[in-house]
Amino acid sequence: MLVVEDEAPIRRALEINLEARGFSVLLAATGEDALRLAASGHPDVVLLDLGLPGISGLDVIEGLRGWTKVPIIVVSARDAEGEKVRALDAGADDYITKPFGMDELLARLRSALRRSAPDQAEQAVVATEAFSIDLADKRVLVNGDEVHLTPTEWRLLEVLVRHRGRLVSQQQLLREVWGPVTATKPISSASMWVTCVENWNRSPPSLATCTQSQEWVIDSPLIDATAYPHVPTKAQR
Repeated sequence: MLVVEDEAPIRRALEINLEARGFSVLLAATGEDALRLAASGHPDVVLLDLGLPGISGLDVIEGLRGWTKVPIIVVSARDAEGEKVRALDAGADDYITKPFGMDELLARLRSALRRSAPDQAEQAVVATEAFSIDLADKRVLVNGDEVHLTPTEWRLLEVLVRHRGRLVSQQQLLREVWGPVTATKPISSASMWVTCVENWNRSPPSLATCTQSQEWVIDSPLIDATAYPHVPTKAQR
């Protein structure tokens, strides 16, 4: 089990109580430590506080969901409905509010472990002879050189890598990269995925605007332009 908690007394209390009940516990005080320990230790379940120094608990959830389906139980003093919705939408499996009783926490842990899939030896790093993708650190190396991707380019790559060997629909890409609201809007062509890549970095434009513009750009170092012969590259425009 990975326990991510920045307050030392709570972290120590959880460690003592969980180890007394037979759990092997990894401890992290920051989100950065949590992602590193998850990648190296492959925990069966994660207990996660949201208010962390450095990157937030929400960032940790998104980072973990980039490569693993490990159950994540948020343990937080934030009890507003919006906070719970954001954590669950980001990929958390459950949410428990501080203060809490150990019996309730243990029941939620048992429930999460029952629902979790058998360990499939998920790996944080995908490596080939030409490139490697570190899903935990969000780094891409091509022939030894780091490739700098925009947040949107990274999310597209991350979704495709997590589903490697399987078909990924346009609706699934929309939902996982830009969220459920965007995914409900109609799309007209697979070419949308190479549309205005550099203009989608901060926030996606409306699909109506994008599909009407006919400005097709392939500008990502990881997109093979030969796969889209009908789409002009930036240099060809």
